[in-house]
Amino acid sequence: MNRSADQETNEEQAAMDHALLDIPTDTELSNMTYIDLVDNLSRSRQNSARFHVLDRQMRRILAEDQMLINRKNTYIAGLVSLLGVALGWLLRGLGG
Repeated sequence: MNRSADQETNEEQAAMDHALLDIPTDTELSNMTYIDLVDNLSRSRQNSARFHVLDRQMRRILAEDQMLINRKNTYIAGLVSLLGVALGWLLRGLGG
């Protein structure tokens, strides 16, 4: 598949921006552990481009962790709700 010249130019520009601003690439960010991100963030100048990129990645990881935790709780809440409906239906049938 042929890539357009504009796309290659944009990728080259992005690579230069990453190097000039000392911003990790997407691959480097995805390979960093949470501890690596915190360490790099603490050594970054506040409000710099690097700081914001690292902070965003750190928040993304936290959001993914919370999503996994909440998914389990959502399933439990759904199951309890269905059991409550079934119990209510059963009690209504016995009383009526």
